[in-house]
Amino acid sequence: MLQHPQLSDAEVVFAVAPGPKQMAALQEFCENSGMDRLVILLNARLQSNVAVPAATRDYFVGEFTQVYAFVT
Repeated sequence: MLQHPQLSDAEVVFAVAPGPKQMAALQEFCENSGMDRLVILLNARLQSNVAVPAATRDYFVGEFTQVYAFVT
């Protein structure tokens, strides 16, 4: 169950440096909402965050498109 009822009504979700609990809530949101909601993870550190369970990490790595931008 989502802990924030407002999240279920959101059309766009920005998550900045989400921790393990937030990642679990975001995964649930994504699974319940399907492909009609935009979710942007900023600095999720999926590759190096060992606190995030492997199944959650695999879900986001497999379902999301990673984008990197460097301004010089």
